[in-house]
Amino acid sequence: GRLVFLIFLLSCLFIMEFDAIGSDDIDRWRSSGDCVNCQLDGIQIEKEEFLGTDLRNASLNAVDFQAVNLQGANLIGAQLHDATLAGLNCRGCQFKQAELEGANLFYFSAERADFSEASLRAARLGGAKFTHANFSYADLTGAVFVSTDLSHANLTGANLSDTYLGPIVLHGNRIS
Repeated sequence: GRLVFLIFLLSCLFIMEFDAIGSDDIDRWRSSGDCVNCQLDGIQIEKEEFLGTDLRNASLNAVDFQAVNLQGANLIGAQLHDATLAGLNCRGCQFKQAELEGANLFYFSAERADFSEASLRAARLGGAKFTHANFSYADLTGAVFVSTDLSHANLTGANLSDTYLGPIVLHGNRIS
């Protein structure tokens, strides 16, 4: 009886501690709009606005963002492994050197966004709009682009090994 109670008590404490991880960072991000080096792994956010937010080097692995407005956000060096980013407005966002391996970017609007030197290995991009986006020297190995608009995107030096491109819109692109 006591052993079962002790195990139950310890598991409740562990769950409360696990639940509290990053909660200060979430509160700081919501109140100030800035969260450099924050730990926000696994959070779920829907229909919120964080215009021009600063998330440099933030850990956002396995986040689930639905219909979030991040227009103009700074995500340089952010980690977004296995993230789901659906219906996001990321126009003009900075993803330079960000890690988006295995990320899902669906109905993702990123006109004029900077993905230079970013890693999007095995990322899935569908119904997305990347007009005038910069993918120079990005690692797109094994990425899947479906119904995606890459018009005027800069793909100079991008690694397109095993990348699936189709159907997509390519017009006025720089590829070398």
